[in-house]
Amino acid sequence: MKIGVDIGFIVQDKRGMGSYVRNMIQLLLSDYTEHTYTLFYRDNRNNSNIIKYLNSISAAADYRLLPLRACRNADLDVCLFPWNRVDAVPKHCRIAATIHDAAPFVYPLRGMMRYFDQRSDEGRFKHAAKTAHLVFAVSKFAQEELQRYMHIPEDRIKVTHLGISDFFRRHTVTNDERLQIRQILGFEGDFLLFVGANDERKNVRRLLQAYSLWKKNTGMQHKLVLCGVSPREADMYSNITHEDGVSDGFVFLPTVGDKLPGLYRMAAALVVPSLYEAFCFPVPEAMASGTPVICSNAACLPEIAGDAALYFDPLSVEDMALKIDTYTRNADLRADMIKRGLQQVEKYTWEKTVAETVSALTQLVVN
Repeated sequence: MKIGVDIGFIVQDKRGMGSYVRNMIQLLLSDYTEHTYTLFYRDNRNNSNIIKYLNSISAAADYRLLPLRACRNADLDVCLFPWNRVDAVPKHCRIAATIHDAAPFVYPLRGMMRYFDQRSDEGRFKHAAKTAHLVFAVSKFAQEELQRYMHIPEDRIKVTHLGISDFFRRHTVTNDERLQIRQILGFEGDFLLFVGANDERKNVRRLLQAYSLWKKNTGMQHKLVLCGVSPREADMYSNITHEDGVSDGFVFLPTVGDKLPGLYRMAAALVVPSLYEAFCFPVPEAMASGTPVICSNAACLPEIAGDAALYFDPLSVEDMALKIDTYTRNADLRADMIKRGLQQVEKYTWEKTVAETVSALTQLVVN
């Protein structure tokens, strides 16, 4: 099968989409050598970085690298666009696209200038939904969202859950790394962990309020570490974080880079208060690290976490605080959640994601 893939953002995208494409390309080039690959880049200025990256993952792989505009007339059986968009439409092959969620429709951008970005995002999503013969969704929840907001027929959608790196499963924290992480954190002792960006759907404000309520009511000494929220962004929550009795409990970290697996393993629990997620990498990453997950019962989270998490209503600060308290006071519950989490996370491997993707692409071409 002659497969094309838009890899345009493979180097610079450090989010979940970038991880998805990097892992998929690595496995395609190494494990599915019976197919031929044409990889399309978007920006000549970034071409050398893409070549360097591809050589680093599979120097002996057989592929062509062409500008994206060349896919319009390329000799392909199928072309996959994994970035929520189809920016150059092939004329002579089947088209598949991954649309990761419907966030632009659910959480519109605020402000007059951002209105135009909002309309542009919506247009790209709709165009991809209309153009693709097959759409990959990253969860059953995401599938329902694509049907609801983009009116994609169910028989054109294939659910392929994403995977996580084996590094989270294998990682052990050395004494040196533990010391480095403690230096980054700036304190000793137990902590609850949040991993994510500071945007509306992550529900950070209610998490801060719930932690503040819990700490005031119980006197527990756990701190709350927010990885992905910078100290500058934290200023918008100063009315919460500067309250007497809790002001020393918040730690804001913009990023920790390759220390994230160690941070997961050192945390007492991961807390995920999200209102909207299509897959949510931190949940399986924490579970693979042996760290229990306390999370929202909204969006995809019950689907991804299964029976391995302790759930709360993300709109209720009181319920969030209650579930944090329930967890921190029950050692047996913690042990059970760790065991269930390690079992649940076995569902999420990149090998499974890519195998299901190749199978679906094959069926698309055959049919």
